[in-house]
Amino acid sequence: MAFSTTSSSSSSCFGSSFEPRLFPDDLLVLNVELTHPARQIFDAAREGNIDSMKRLKELREREGKSVAVVEEIKDSQNRRSLGVGALHVAAYYGKQEMCEFLIKDLNLDVNASAQRGLSPLTFAIYGETRKEAVKILLDHGADPNIASMQGFTVLHVLATKRDSFETADILLSRGAKVDSMSTEGTPLHFAAQCGNAGMMAVLLKYKANPNSVVQGSYAPLTLALFASSLECVELLIKAGADVNVGRPVTPLIIAARAGLADCINFLLKAGADPNNPDEIGRMPVEIAAIHGWKECVEILYPVTSQVAKFADWSTDGIMQHVKSGSSEGHLHKSEHPVSKAFKESGDTAFQRKDYVQASTLYTRAMETGHKDSDLSDLYAKRCLCWLQMGEEDKALDDANTCRSLGLYVSIRYHEQGTAILPTEDCGQACGALVSRLKWDSGSGPDGEVSREEHNK
Repeated sequence: MAFSTTSSSSSSCFGSSFEPRLFPDDLLVLNVELTHPARQIFDAAREGNIDSMKRLKELREREGKSVAVVEEIKDSQNRRSLGVGALHVAAYYGKQEMCEFLIKDLNLDVNASAQRGLSPLTFAIYGETRKEAVKILLDHGADPNIASMQGFTVLHVLATKRDSFETADILLSRGAKVDSMSTEGTPLHFAAQCGNAGMMAVLLKYKANPNSVVQGSYAPLTLALFASSLECVELLIKAGADVNVGRPVTPLIIAARAGLADCINFLLKAGADPNNPDEIGRMPVEIAAIHGWKECVEILYPVTSQVAKFADWSTDGIMQHVKSGSSEGHLHKSEHPVSKAFKESGDTAFQRKDYVQASTLYTRAMETGHKDSDLSDLYAKRCLCWLQMGEEDKALDDANTCRSLGLYVSIRYHEQGTAILPTEDCGQACGALVSRLKWDSGSGPDGEVSREEHNK
């Protein structure tokens, strides 16, 4: 996650990159060319044509099939049935009367799961008339707490979206669990990471836990600071968030690293301890100085106990000390624990084949205090994600970045990978990339190409 480069009070990081991967490809099937009668079933559901749906139901029954799930539709990659049915489509397109007809008259299951475990309510969340479709499904018994294999619920998805507050309020008032935990945290974690203050306010109104921790150290306050959102920080602190959470990487250390002067002021007023050092013993004031944030140093210096190694204990003295290179622990000399956690989370996402989330996490690891020697590994892993997602240009960019940084990528490997890229054999390309895109400190990966050979 990119830190702010200015001392701004608030910003947002809305976008699809962090959105829970509940709904990767299934909606694509709604627009493909289908054979009769599957195409007509989806068309009737999309248009809300109840008379047509009645006729199709009778036809399907004579064939021993149902409009509930259309088995003819297959996943484009593995050819398995996605299990999407008429109710999923009607919910997505917000056809309330059709939804009610399918549930009441045709007795379709309001919580029917598609192949990936997606209910009609999930489709409604992604749909064109979100609030209205959600209401009608809830009125007929939809369960707002159905979770994916990773624990994502519709509330997690809403937490990443703008203008979702009213829908979230409806779900919470109808029994949605405000602190449902997924592999990536609660809905409050998602809202914090996206800087979604409006959604956060709704979640906190329903008593979301501001101190819930995921993956060992990530509290909502930590993620709000990664999003550079002062508004989210204020909301969480007012709700009782621990301002000294996450030692040794406390909120104050994160704010100092990012140059978030307004957040530093707010954290200090709320009781953040400026004398809590990071993992290698640096105080927040020193970290701010290392990153060149003089305004932050001016705020932290008066409230920080004097550090012995600084001969001149003043704002200018601290800035000059780190500028001269005397300060121990220069940026990137050791791996930041947050960067390490992002990398490990990326590996976990990659293993479950969630390549979009994995690529996002690898990017955040690159941007959060990594060791320079880890860059090639991160670029290699992200390169694999791009390949699996069909993003050949981005994969090539990452491979070439390794070379431009002098990270000694095997020439034979690079040629092999790029030669495969235009083909459909993504697995072969990925296999080549993962085995060759490694940082070479003297001898090539698997002993194939040395640094000297690379430079020839």
